[in-house]
Amino acid sequence: MTDYLLRFDSKLDFDALAEAQGLAVVDPATGEVSPTLATFTYAQVIIGEHFVPTGGTVTGPDGLPVPELAGDGFHWVLFRELEPVPAITALAPYAQWASSFVDGAGDPVPRPADPSFPQTTWL
Repeated sequence: MTDYLLRFDSKLDFDALAEAQGLAVVDPATGEVSPTLATFTYAQVIIGEHFVPTGGTVTGPDGLPVPELAGDGFHWVLFRELEPVPAITALAPYAQWASSFVDGAGDPVPRPADPSFPQTTWL
């Protein structure tokens, strides 16, 4: 089992790749792409655009200050390969981190804790 944190330039890029790799279906009536969230071989969580605090505040609906957030402009997906799937070859270039990544000494690379990376995880 391997987990991947994938980053695409846009939702359209992800949709096109997911459809081409059989990880999504297209509604013939609307053309809308719907990712297949889980099968016996993989699961995926669509994170979408990741938002991070800017350090500033804005006035919330109750009149109190709330943290100002800015989107990173990317489309993020958390993908879990339960068994080897052919699509992983096409997805690999988008991997910002994988549980199989190792450093030069052969030690596992920890998942990025930097807030610019989504912190969504599997339970």
